[in-house]
Amino acid sequence: MAVCLEFGLVEEAENLERVEEYIKDAVESHIKTVIKNKLSEDLLNRPAAEKYWRKFRDYLQKEALRASFKAGIKVRKPREDWTSLAILHTLKISDSNIYPQLP
Repeated sequence: MAVCLEFGLVEEAENLERVEEYIKDAVESHIKTVIKNKLSEDLLNRPAAEKYWRKFRDYLQKEALRASFKAGIKVRKPREDWTSLAILHTLKISDSNIYPQLP
């Protein structure tokens, strides 16, 4: 499952590669449809409820700490302004590139 918290889109698929493709297509289609049909800009600014952003930030923090522990790196607590990361939230836990740089 992949979730785009910025637009409230959710996609499901049988594997990570497919769900990444689906969510990217859904985001692109959403934006193109709004622009092409001159729909309200409100449709481009409808983020998920704060409780879901909080869950996402908590997940990122836990995964960053878990990855740093495995690598033997000491990590400070992440900043609270990670909402800008949320255009696409398809996360692959084994991929260390998903973790933002910590201050």
